Amino acid sequence: MEKNKEFVIGHEYQLKRKPICVATYKGNFTGKGITSSGELSYAINMSEPKAWSDITLTTLDETKGEDLSIGIRTFDTGANRNSDEGKLDFEGFLSPTVLEAYAVYMNSNRKLENGNLRDSDNWQKGIPKDAYMKSMWRHFFDVWKDHRGLDTNEDEITNLCGLLFNVSGMLHEKLKEVNND
Repeated sequence: MEKNKEFVIGHEYQLKRKPICVATYKGNFTGKGITSSGELSYAINMSEPKAWSDITLTTLDETKGEDLSIGIRTFDTGANRNSDEGKLDFEGFLSPTVLEAYAVYMNSNRKLENGNLRDSDNWQKGIPKDAYMKSMWRHFFDVWKDHRGLDTNEDEITNLCGLLFNVSGMLHEKLKEVNND
């Protein structure tokens, strides 16, 4: 592509400059790329190619199959987003069936011996880590017994949820400490 040629809506352009960056013009008059001063920008005025006057551009079609869209995901619809590489994948890290079983467990343990119902987030007010540790060991011991085929007072899912509660609670307390420092 020649210098100062107009950008075409929907086309991606590769800058012949380090770092490699793809500039995309989506029709809103701004794009992402490297300015003529060499700075990475997410708001280049793509309707004025003069901003790119000292940079040689080539269309992706002219790159002979090289992957120049580093960091960019383009969907079949034409929509694009930055790469999700390195981002937290809550959908992949968490299991809806585990969270549901845990919520059922937590809800079933809201009722106190005196008949009162505690708030679902009552545990977040703070429980000493020593209390979590002692309870964690009791639940771990029951999970271990379940694993070995030995009888416990509760079923295996309840024992696992109890262990998860204590691990989560202790982690919650630790993160509060770390975030307050």
